[in-house]
Amino acid sequence: MMAHHGIRAFSTGIGRSSKSILVINCGSSSVKFQVVDPRSREVKIGGVAERLTTDNAFIKYKTKAEKEKVKVDLGLADHKTAFEKVKELVSEHDFIAVGHRVVHGGETFR
Repeated sequence: MMAHHGIRAFSTGIGRSSKSILVINCGSSSVKFQVVDPRSREVKIGGVAERLTTDNAFIKYKTKAEKEKVKVDLGLADHKTAFEKVKELVSEHDFIAVGHRVVHGGETFR
């Protein structure tokens, strides 16, 4: 069993396929994402959409083939717009799992 970014990938069922894990972390004004190979733990693509809900939102990402990050201006964008762009960027990958970081609300959600 391997653990990466809080996700446990069991070797049973993964085999030697090129399946990946999509890891997402949403914040109040950002969306972070990575596509990870569960066997090698190599990040195939990763990035962050920032300044969401403002008129100067953008997404920066890097694939393993690129040497530098690519920045795409999103203009006035919300989380839905950011997810649509992330979906475009990761669409060539086949996923066996999706993980999302959840932050506990503390005393507010007892």
